[in-house]
Amino acid sequence: MPALKTYLVEDSPIIRDNLIATLEELVPVKVVGTAEDEFTALKWLGQADHPVDLVIVDIFLKDGSGLGVLRGSHASKREHKMVVLSNYATPDMRRKCLALGADQVFDKSHELDALIAYCGDLAATLTARSGSDGANGTNGTNSTNGGTTWTAVRGGNTSAYSYFTDVAISPTGVLYATLSSEGPQKGLWRSTNGTTWTNITPANFPATYNRVVIGINPNNENEVYFLGETPN
Repeated sequence: MPALKTYLVEDSPIIRDNLIATLEELVPVKVVGTAEDEFTALKWLGQADHPVDLVIVDIFLKDGSGLGVLRGSHASKREHKMVVLSNYATPDMRRKCLALGADQVFDKSHELDALIAYCGDLAATLTARSGSDGANGTNGTNSTNGGTTWTAVRGGNTSAYSYFTDVAISPTGVLYATLSSEGPQKGLWRSTNGTTWTNITPANFPATYNRVVIGINPNNENEVYFLGETPN
């Protein structure tokens, strides 16, 4: 499984070094860069020659804040996941982070295992997705034998796809997927087994939308956030 290219924004050298060692030992993660302040992080993330799959950011930094990193990264519309790892993961702060584009928020003191699990799930999801990208868009596939064979479960055919997709997995294995509006299976979807999917798109959801990202509350997996770009 390819390593998850990860950028870490953390101002404590001890925490930064320990976290890098832990993640790279336990899950397929490769930390490709670090920053201890908002300006350095946004400058690095803003460069097109710095591909990254995941950004892990603390809220309190040497200069600036993790909220500023979230805000700036979301505005750049780069295709990567953003998670917050902080000792200040209060309910109000979690809501603020999710509103600014964070995919997940973890508490440093007691949710490190959840972060590790999230990284492992994300690496597996990206590995599965990398085998399904086509010239005309993206198709969702599923494997039940360790990647030997794959079956298309969401998306389209060779001429009609959703160009933007996202997948998230809850702590108990419930899957959520989003497909942008140009595909035949557009919308918000939920599955408990990765094969059978239920369309959960609200009736008043916009007719035209691009990328819709997913955030699951780690303290209540029945609380799921969908944040979408709706041009109209």
